[in-house]
Parts: sequence; structure tokens; C-alpha cells
Amino acid sequence: MLQFYENFMQFSSGLKMGHLVQRYKRFMADIETQDQSIITAHCPNTGPMTDLIHPGSVVAYSHSDGKNRKYPHTWEMAFVDNTWVGVNTQTPNQLIRGALDAGQIQMLSLYTHWRSEIPVGEHSRLDFYADAGPDEDTKGVYVEVKNVHWRRGDSACFPDTVTTRGTKHLNLLMDLVAQGYRAVMIYVVQRDDCTSFSVAHDKDPAYTKAFGHAIQSGVTMLAYGCQVSPMGISLSQRLPIQDYF
Repeated sequence: MLQFYENFMQFSSGLKMGHLVQRYKRFMADIETQDQSIITAHCPNTGPMTDLIHPGSVVAYSHSDGKNRKYPHTWEMAFVDNTWVGVNTQTPNQLIRGALDAGQIQMLSLYTHWRSEIPVGEHSRLDFYADAGPDEDTKGVYVEVKNVHWRRGDSACFPDTVTTRGTKHLNLLMDLVAQGYRAVMIYVVQRDDCTSFSVAHDKDPAYTKAFGHAIQSGVTMLAYGCQVSPMGISLSQRLPIQDYF
């Protein structure tokens, strides 16, 4: 379980180490523990997990005493290229929610009373929303958060596969800007060895095109790295966003 302390998410029960045997069926991973037994852990990442699923690699996992869980263990991190990388896709939203509530994202620090999982349109939701203050010239602000773990060169890259859902979110943010709202996309890079963020145009040209249109339409793009270790995870420096074309 993660506990939040001033923008630092600490694993209250500590993480255990092991070696990845295999990741399969999207939601499961077999891990060899330090006593050489094999456990099946929940994998909280349904994507391809590019460069993170090498058999034999060092991983860290948590344990939950929840009685309703089929798999009491959760795969939390992988040690890749001498760097801990967070694999839990729920972590970025928790980090950003804490940062928003604490006013730690400067351009959004004047907004208060953040709400989560806001319905937009008939069948969509965005991660966060706050009403505009009396000095704002917009109706309010919507924020969507994306998890990033893939590194190519020195740059964190997103997406690592085709993401029609991600493109849909960009289009929603553009529509909201056109309606007079402020819209922000935040990419949370769960590793600390990247110096910039870029869109992987070769993985999803449609997403790249929508990303460019979103910038031109007034959607704000932000990217942040993270300090990641088995002790916990925290947001760190803001990363520059490379040209998207």
C-alpha cells in the first residue's frame, strides 16, 4: 500500500525483491522470490511494457492483506538499465492528485477543490477538474494524466503502442478548450534517467498528429520525471518536451 507524504508516496509495508519469470495474460506476472518460490502477482499495467518484461530481470512487488484479492501481490517496479522504473499505472494519478492539492504544479497552483474522474461527453472521463477562481478568464480546468515508462536514448517516449484511447483524450481536451475551458495533459515518467519527453510518432502516427493539433489548439502539455526506489516514488523535475514532428 502506498501512503502519501508531501508529494512522496511511500510503501508502508515495504517492497520485496524477486526476479521476473514471465508476464502473461496482460494482468499477471510470475515472480521468483528470494526464497526461490514462484508467486503470481497482479500486473497493474495492460500495455506492452516495452523493455520491462525481460525474464530474469530484478523486480519489486508489494503485498496486500485484502481478503477479496485473488492475487495478494502486486508488481510495482522493474530494475532496468541500472534504474528503478515504476510499472503501476495508478501511481501517476495519485502523484498528480497530491501535487494539485498541495499547489505544487505552479501553473495550476491557483486552482483549488480538485475533483477526480470527471464525466465528459456521453462515454468518457478525464482525470481531474477544478473550477476557475474569480481572477481566471476560463470556465475551469481539466487535467488528464498519462503514465510513461519507456525510454529511447535520453528521452522518455509515449506511446509505446497504438492508443486510440489516448487520441480520444487529446480530442476531448481540444473540444474543451474550444468551449472556453483550460485543458492540460500531464505525462508522468516513472523513472529518473530521462532528460526530455517526446512523442513516439513511429508507434502511433494518429496520436502524434492529434498531439500536434492539441498544442496548436491551446492544450498545455507538461512532463515530469520521478524519483523511483523501493522506498517510494515522488515527482521530480519538469522535463522539456521535444518537437512532436
